[in-house]
Amino acid sequence: MRRAGIVAFAFFVFAGNFKTIPPFSALPVDLTLLLALLSLAAAAYVCVTSGRIPGRALLVAAFFWLLILPGTIDASSTVYGTEKVQRLFTLSALALIAPLILCTTRRELEWLIWSLSGVAFILVLSGVFDHKTVADYAGAPVTGLASTTIELGRASGLVMIVAVVGLVMRRIRWWVAVPAAALAGLAMLNSGSRGPLLAAIVAIVIGLFFSGRTRRMGAVAAIALMAVVLWVGFVSAPQYARERVVQTATGTDTSSTSRVALFETALRSDRVIAGIGWGGFEAITPVPGNPYPHNIVLEFFIEDGLIPMIALLIWIGVVWWRARHAAVDFAGLIASALLTYMVLNASVSGDVNDNRLFWVAMAMAIVSIGLPVIGRQPDRSDEPDAVEGSPGSAVQAQTPVVVQLLP
Repeated sequence: MRRAGIVAFAFFVFAGNFKTIPPFSALPVDLTLLLALLSLAAAAYVCVTSGRIPGRALLVAAFFWLLILPGTIDASSTVYGTEKVQRLFTLSALALIAPLILCTTRRELEWLIWSLSGVAFILVLSGVFDHKTVADYAGAPVTGLASTTIELGRASGLVMIVAVVGLVMRRIRWWVAVPAAALAGLAMLNSGSRGPLLAAIVAIVIGLFFSGRTRRMGAVAAIALMAVVLWVGFVSAPQYARERVVQTATGTDTSSTSRVALFETALRSDRVIAGIGWGGFEAITPVPGNPYPHNIVLEFFIEDGLIPMIALLIWIGVVWWRARHAAVDFAGLIASALLTYMVLNASVSGDVNDNRLFWVAMAMAIVSIGLPVIGRQPDRSDEPDAVEGSPGSAVQAQTPVVVQLLP
């Protein structure tokens, strides 16, 4: 039941991309709501069967709801503002809290990683082999099943991170990891999504080079392979997708100019302390059709207030730092890299609810910090050798050690 709930939750994270598929579009209930209810039911089942609600889930839930509460005082009464508040307190909260309940061991955390990357890989395959584009003109960026090019880019980045890290840590066979990373890179470049592309590269480099559990030469080889894959994908990507990447690299794309205008407007708020309320940015946006700043920190600042923004920054910083030190195994390294990836993504695209994977990444990092790791015996080369045949030596040879990551 727990693993089935984790799979349902993984589909919930990407649910918006599957709503147009005929079997799901014909459902009498919204697919996102259905998968949210299934995830909630699985979490409730875990709590009932275990006889308790994990303390970390209660603590994080209380903190999150207090964090977003100030923005509801003057929340916008528009359709966007109303839906934003509703989704924040329900769907985004579920994305943050459910993994804290469903994943009580590192194996369950790994199961969540495999489930998320499996669902994301479906979107990757559609982005490569199903040439659904954002427009009818030749060479237009591709979306496939994904609802937007950004969604395809995020999913592709997730698959690339898992494939490359799994290859380096020998958790995924090369004949699986290399094609998966290649397809993910091609799908990402087909979408023309610059943010996820750069974020994935940075997350992989930081994850592999700043972790003491990866071999330096293996990391260099994997990054070199990733560079080759991305170059081949870039050459074969649609014309306008290539142009979007080149324009971003040269600073000549209109999208970056629009982002700067959105950021500047968010920083020039007249209500620094209190915020203008959730959804309020829609009324002052300098770019029509962009009702949010495309930066989660600035979004908290302009709509929720200065103090919640500072609290969010501190929270992200503490979790990221501790998760980096907890990256001592495959699950921990993926959780740390995924958080880096989504922090960068949420800094340049989407609103606080669109970045559902960001809240999932925060939860996965918190889980990786709090769970013990079953590992090998620590190095005892500086200690006197145990006497062969003694009880101590037998226990030392046969019993695995549980290494508590944090006090």
